[in-house]
Amino acid sequence: MRYAIGGVILVLALLFGLGWASNFNSLGMESVFKPAKEKIRRKTFEESRAYTAGMAQELENMLIEYGSASPAQKEVVESIVVHRMAGFTGEKRLPEHLRKFIKQVHDARVGRIKGK
Repeated sequence: MRYAIGGVILVLALLFGLGWASNFNSLGMESVFKPAKEKIRRKTFEESRAYTAGMAQELENMLIEYGSASPAQKEVVESIVVHRMAGFTGEKRLPEHLRKFIKQVHDARVGRIKGK
């Protein structure tokens, strides 16, 4: 009887230990694989149609603002456009007039920097 109770306690302790070890292992595996999974999720999002459409909408608004802005305001809009486009990789998926606007803003900004 005493051996039976000791055996049950030993089996429970082993099961508890195995459960704890597997949980600890899953935390370790998560720290290895989660950054890679998040990187893939982020890349998928940035290549999505919704992200590109949102960026095009923002650029359309900036294009309108740029057209009616004073020279000082144009510098601010240029700065915002350059900053927003720095991390955007889907420029080829934008309409032609927005690509021209981005190039115009970039050229104006580079010209202003070289002129200083």
